[in-house]
Amino acid sequence: MNSSKSESKLRPLVIDLDGTLIKSDTLFESANQYLLSRPDAFLKLAGWLIQGKSVLKNQLAQKVNLEPETLPFRQEVIEFIKKEKYKLINTLIIVMVMEERLTMRWLRSMI
Repeated sequence: MNSSKSESKLRPLVIDLDGTLIKSDTLFESANQYLLSRPDAFLKLAGWLIQGKSVLKNQLAQKVNLEPETLPFRQEVIEFIKKEKYKLINTLIIVMVMEERLTMRWLRSMI
């Protein structure tokens, strides 16, 4: 088989994190973990949210260290990704709206 033909069949696999790869939402999980560690911080969360969702997400990313092991991953999606990576897939794209350092650590731990 010609290598250019096999390369033309390669395609990306795109998976959304929130609600697809994990059963929950990373913003909810971060806020929940922050409140569990600091129950008095509810007003702080509300203040960040008033400033905008991006401010809330950035503040939580700085204060909370979400570990992949603590999240409710959908095992069937992980198995699907593992199975598909041996097929004609050249790129795995996981759509995440979170800080880059967390994203890279997560990707290394998942697959």
